[in-house]
Amino acid sequence: MGVMAVASVALIAAIVGAVLMLRVPKQIVPAVPDSTTDRSPPTVTAPRQPAVITARLAQRSEIRLPEDDPRMLVSVGDVTGGRVFVTVRTPEGRELAGPQALRREGTLQFSLDGASYGLRVAELENNLLGEDFVSLEIRRMEPSSGPPPSRGQAPAPRSEQERIDALMSRVAALDGVVFLRNGGEHAPSDAAAHMRRKREAAGDRVRTAEEFIDACASASSVSGEAYTLRWSDGREMTSRDFLLQLLREIDGGR
Repeated sequence: MGVMAVASVALIAAIVGAVLMLRVPKQIVPAVPDSTTDRSPPTVTAPRQPAVITARLAQRSEIRLPEDDPRMLVSVGDVTGGRVFVTVRTPEGRELAGPQALRREGTLQFSLDGASYGLRVAELENNLLGEDFVSLEIRRMEPSSGPPPSRGQAPAPRSEQERIDALMSRVAALDGVVFLRNGGEHAPSDAAAHMRRKREAAGDRVRTAEEFIDACASASSVSGEAYTLRWSDGREMTSRDFLLQLLREIDGGR
């Protein structure tokens, strides 16, 4: 009987212990975070996109852009023949680009305050009735990260309008020379602006740089008198001869 009593006591003790283990909740030890691992979400910085200025204006009108800080004056001519003449100036009247005939998706480039900009004709609305409109986009251009042209590499071929624009830019930048027109003396910048106006009026009658020189930059359309350049040392040269020589330099990449 003594052995059975001891066994009974042991069995009771085992049952009591099992019950107590079921009633006592298991302690959960929190995990210690790894201080060497940064579990915060990564910070993503969106690349900076160049600002785009958009404008819609009626033909033969102008607009100051951007509206909150006008630093450029964009003017457009008639929408005709699927194109429009576009000119960009500063509010003070200094020409930055043009006048240049552009079709839809046509572009021109200019610089302002040390930054480069590209202007694009996004849409030409040539309506049968009512006003015609031009939609423009102007985007600040990021500096190119591509390699510079190799020395001795042939210059990229220019369009006829680019040849004319380069010609007028060279004329406007001349120093120590005056243009003689109908008996009056004119500064190079004024002469270039006068030739550009004649180019705009000529429209489709002028297609090449050579035609531009003959039709717009050689002689007065009023008197027929040839335009002449006079340098400070007294030398003179006809505008036509000078511009043809200058055009050869431009075509040669000089």
